[in-house]
Amino acid sequence: MREEMTNHSGKVEVRRFHTWPRESRRAPGGKATKTTGCYAPYHTFDATLKVDRNQVVAMRSTDQGRSWNCHAMLRFEQTDSGGAEAWVVELTDGRLLGTSWHIDHTPAQQRFANAYAVSTDGGRSWKPTRSTGLYGNTTVLAPLNDGSALFGFVQRGDDLAAISIAKVRPTPDDFGIEAQQVVFRADQSTRSGKTAEDNQWKDFSFGEPSITVLDGGEVLVTYWCIDGDFAGIRSIRLRLVK
Repeated sequence: MREEMTNHSGKVEVRRFHTWPRESRRAPGGKATKTTGCYAPYHTFDATLKVDRNQVVAMRSTDQGRSWNCHAMLRFEQTDSGGAEAWVVELTDGRLLGTSWHIDHTPAQQRFANAYAVSTDGGRSWKPTRSTGLYGNTTVLAPLNDGSALFGFVQRGDDLAAISIAKVRPTPDDFGIEAQQVVFRADQSTRSGKTAEDNQWKDFSFGEPSITVLDGGEVLVTYWCIDGDFAGIRSIRLRLVK
């Protein structure tokens, strides 16, 4: 499989496609920098315990994990909406970049673009939450040496079931999309063939990509997939070309 994307900033070339063994269905790797992680709060099975779901929380440790401070990384304006499958990385200039799937928790299931924010003080405070302008589900990030980042996200629309990657150079008010490429297409978003609503996640046929930047300008993308008799991890190798 080979595809290319070109614009004023460069192109992405898909080099190889292969599958990993059946045993595992989730990609390895965590969602944290050396000292910072993030999570989206959710209600538990205890109906009497309510949490503030209208945010994504960043956690920071300065003592190798013995203690943690927590701060709101993203805060959503829309009532009864929240985040899911968020990610945070440190860029080469020291800023933190956080992203999240933005979900409508009401029956209307309104479609929101993925959200992002940046921090200039190691996660102690965050600039206002902004839209990435990209619509999708799971988000994933990987910093690049030139100060930009790769942003991966899942698309489960009626006309496109795919994983895409964008090269971004964010500011507090603009996500700074420089290039974008579909790197994987599925026949359908769900195993049943029904519409992939956010609350139908058990029916999804693929998801949760991870991005690892390798030596020599290559990028490894992994994701779980259920396709016919196959259920496991698949991977794609990309080469970034300036």
